[in-house]
Order: sequence, then C-alpha cells, then structure tokens
Amino acid sequence: MEQAANSLYRERGWKKLMLEKPEVWGAQELSSKEVTMRLVAKTAPMRQWEVARELRARVKAALDAAGVQPAGPDTIVVSAPPAIAPAPVAAVEAEVADEGAGAEPDSP
Repeated sequence: MEQAANSLYRERGWKKLMLEKPEVWGAQELSSKEVTMRLVAKTAPMRQWEVARELRARVKAALDAAGVQPAGPDTIVVSAPPAIAPAPVAAVEAEVADEGAGAEPDSP
C-alpha cells in the first residue's frame, strides 16, 4: 500500500494534487474474513475524489500482484436500516395543538 501511494505521490501530475506524502495508518478493523486498512492523503481542495480513485486502483493492482485475494462471494454487505421516519407534519401539528389546548394526554 505504501509503495503504491508513494509512487503516485512521486508522479508530477499527481504530486500537484497531493499536498503531503500519503501515510498508511494501518489496520482499522479486523474480522474473521477481512482487514480494513487506512491510507490517508491530503489533497488540494475538491480533488480528493480523483486522488482517492487513483489510489484505490493502484493499491488494488499492488494487492493483485502480491496474490492477495479479494473477499469471496460469501461476503455479504449489510447496510444499517434507515432511521425511524419522522411523524407526518399534520400529526405533529395536531399533537402540539392538543397540548396547547390543555387536553389531557392519552393514557396507554
């Protein structure tokens, strides 16, 4: 990872976009099937996405060349369910109106 990042930093066109030499911060998460590594690069404003794409491509190529296999088809990515949706505006307004009118709250 470090070699891939440093080779990008040494290239004239990319060095203009990368303000500092990239750093590999190491393992961030470990599980029985994967390791999440962190690579950090400081970029020119609004150029972080193109630098990140190129860094990922180069790191992937380096891992492939080293024989590191990607996670297999048994890998399942689960996203968190969306937060509970807020109550509709009309319902919120009705609750506020009831409280303001001195109505007693509903008992469970």
